[in-house]
Amino acid sequence: MIKPGDRVAIIDDPIEGTVQTVLKDTVVIETTEGFQMEFHKTEVVRLGSQEISWGTVSFSKILEEKEFKNQKTPSRKRKGKKGPSIPEIDLHLESIVPADLHLEDYQKLPFQLDFARDQLEKAMEHRTPKIIFIHGKGDGILKTELGYLLSRYSNIKYYPADPRKYQGGAVEVYFIQNAPDQDY
Repeated sequence: MIKPGDRVAIIDDPIEGTVQTVLKDTVVIETTEGFQMEFHKTEVVRLGSQEISWGTVSFSKILEEKEFKNQKTPSRKRKGKKGPSIPEIDLHLESIVPADLHLEDYQKLPFQLDFARDQLEKAMEHRTPKIIFIHGKGDGILKTELGYLLSRYSNIKYYPADPRKYQGGAVEVYFIQNAPDQDY
C-alpha cells in the first residue's frame, strides 16, 4: 500500500514526487518541482523498491519466479556464426502472472508496465544491446502505454519489430551504450 512519505511516479505522465496524503481513492503528491497534485490511486506507482503490491500480488515475488524466464530464443536457424540471442519479453498477462493469481481489471495494465520497466532496467544493467517487447495487437492500450514508458528513457531507441514475425504486436528496443572512459 502507498503511504505518506513514499516516493512515487505517475503511470501516464513523467511526474514523480512524494506522497503527502492518501484518501479513499485519491493520492496527493508533492512533485519534485514542489507542486501539490492529486491522482487516482490506480495511477500511482511506488518508486525505489521492487516490492510493489497490487492487493494480494507481490511484484517482486513474481519477478523472482519469472526472472527472464519468458525470453524466447529465435526460432530461425542461422547459417555461419551464431550471434547472441535477442531477449523477447512477452507482456501478455498469462505469460507474467501465475494462473492461480487473480488481478482486478485496474491492476492489469500497471502490472504489465511495471514488469516491462523492470525488464528494461535489467537489460540496461546487463548492457544488453537490444530486446523485444511483445505487447500483442489488441486495442493498442498496452502498446501506447509502453511507448510512453520507453519515451522517458534518453538512452534507448525503439521501433516496431519485424511485422512478418510479430504482426505489428511487438517493439524492438535498442540501447545506446556509452563507451567506457579511456585514459590516454
